[in-house]
Amino acid sequence: MSTKKQGGYGKLVIHKESKISQIMRVDEVFAAIKLVYLQPLTSNLKDDGIQGRFKSTDLEFCDEILSKVSRR
Repeated sequence: MSTKKQGGYGKLVIHKESKISQIMRVDEVFAAIKLVYLQPLTSNLKDDGIQGRFKSTDLEFCDEILSKVSRR
């Protein structure tokens, strides 16, 4: 007995939208442009508050592992 499952809760419905319908959502397009080009995400590991609360070796380990598992 073989069943094809997607995820832990069974088959998930995947919604596919055309590129035109995606571009029609102007607020989401601007949010994506802002995130990618104007204000990209940066690491907060160099922040003084973070550095004071955690050991530097732990932060280095977390940064190394995160870069290996990130989907970026």
